[in-house]
Amino acid sequence: MRSRAQVGIVYAPGMATILAAIPDAFDVLEIEPQTLSPALAGRSGRAPGAGDLAEVLAFPHPKVVHSVGMPFGNRARPTPAEVGALRFAADAVDSPWVSDHLSFNGGRAGFAGFLLPLPQGRGAVRHAAARIGWLRDRLGRDVAFETGVNYLRPQPGEMPDGEFLAAVAEAADCGILLDLHNLWTNERNGREPVARVVDRLPLDRVVEVHLADGHERAGYWVDAHSGLTSGELLDIAATVVPRLPNLRLITFEMGPDYVPAAGLGPDDLARHLVDLRALAAAAAPPGPPGRPARRGRRECAHRRGPGLDAWRDELTLLVNGHPAPAAATDTLRADPGLGLYRELVAVARSGALVGAAPLTARLLVLLGGPGRLESVVEGFRAHSRPSLLPDDELRGLDDYLAAHPEPDLGVAHEVLRYERALLRTAADGRPRTVTFTTDPTALLPAIGAGRAPAPAEDDDPTIYELTIVSRPVESGH
Repeated sequence: MRSRAQVGIVYAPGMATILAAIPDAFDVLEIEPQTLSPALAGRSGRAPGAGDLAEVLAFPHPKVVHSVGMPFGNRARPTPAEVGALRFAADAVDSPWVSDHLSFNGGRAGFAGFLLPLPQGRGAVRHAAARIGWLRDRLGRDVAFETGVNYLRPQPGEMPDGEFLAAVAEAADCGILLDLHNLWTNERNGREPVARVVDRLPLDRVVEVHLADGHERAGYWVDAHSGLTSGELLDIAATVVPRLPNLRLITFEMGPDYVPAAGLGPDDLARHLVDLRALAAAAAPPGPPGRPARRGRRECAHRRGPGLDAWRDELTLLVNGHPAPAAATDTLRADPGLGLYRELVAVARSGALVGAAPLTARLLVLLGGPGRLESVVEGFRAHSRPSLLPDDELRGLDDYLAAHPEPDLGVAHEVLRYERALLRTAADGRPRTVTFTTDPTALLPAIGAGRAPAPAEDDDPTIYELTIVSRPVESGH
């Protein structure tokens, strides 16, 4: 990647056709390896290969890796498989740095189901800095943290937002991915103003800026990547970007599902990226390549803040609707942002299920409308805690359907087990056989075409078997 600030766009499954239509509109692709294949998430039982990156490697643009599965606030370290997969992706595209979130999604209480904010105190600073350094050593390349969203009110004894971010960057001696939409979201929801946060940061550590859009939900502004960057945020960016002497990349984030939903096409994205190119041209003149001068690790002398392990446990339980330990503070229990987090966890979990089992979700809608899908998913969520692994979520739904049988859901249960077998075979390459009481060669195409299946004959004893095998993906195809 050249030293002067460039314009990037986040690549996600479903974006290939859109981006292929406007290859000259952007300079860099930001890739999130964990979204591309189970192997690149380090959870497949096999090592990743070039085929797992084939679609994104077909683009000739330089690439930078943004991890979305190993936030620096987690209690447990990433597994060797997860780190190995991330290192494979970074090496394959020669990423100049690797970034992840200054958040957590897991602790002693299990997987939270959503990225959650850390308590902004000395313990969190030390923990995040140590985790950033640990990952940098294992990847053999620079690491940056993304400034996150926080829908909670400031907690008693907490460091201010900008002070906390600066303390982590200095203690870890690392780069910063300055997500301006995240900071603007925080400001709009009552936290520290963007200008004050930026004034507190070591700006020479900012290597990348994220821009995006969001929408209103439950009385909050939500970082949803659901539209083009607003004029107001572009104005804010125009005041910040010229102050960043080591800025290398301005990246636009928008989910592929929102592009058609917002009535946008490739040309609309291309015109928006022209605005970002003008913004990049206003960046500070590029300094010498490499990281900022090392200022040395130092002990954070700021306020202690809430205990890190207790905070992770309490917040994980609260956002999933479970009773929190007695140690949870009244301030946290009463925070109105918990209601929003519960909604976002539910939406994320439902979306993950629908993404992993689209035929099952479509069949439930065909059997009883959207309300039927929602009631089944709501019942499942109430009876189980979230899991990071799609197969664990499908297994939980499998168990829920088995424990709550309904006459017309038998076929949905069979389709779910088929999709679970598909997911597992795609991950480990091992063949699996599933059974149906309805001919799957007629059932599955009918669901795919949006047709409800005909009821099975009660006196039909036929059992159908379908064997699923893995087809290797060749590099470059």
